[in-house]
Amino acid sequence: MSYKAGIIQAITELKDRTGSSMISIKKFMQDKLPKDKTWQNATFLQALKAGVASGDLVQVKVSDPFILVFIRSNRTAASSTC
Repeated sequence: MSYKAGIIQAITELKDRTGSSMISIKKFMQDKLPKDKTWQNATFLQALKAGVASGDLVQVKVSDPFILVFIRSNRTAASSTC
């Protein structure tokens, strides 16, 4: 599983309506990490930044707890047509 897919899975499974913090996403992903793999924090941070830059993730609050909400493309299309 890629880091981006893990971030998306963490946000959807945590189901926090105000967004998920970077710390809670990291803990969720580290728990799901296979025992034979090592945690790459730099890759995790790059995946977060790339997700925000591409528009797949929205940074709700610009502070130390990096709070994010995942955007699904079908939800944004449905809300723009209403």
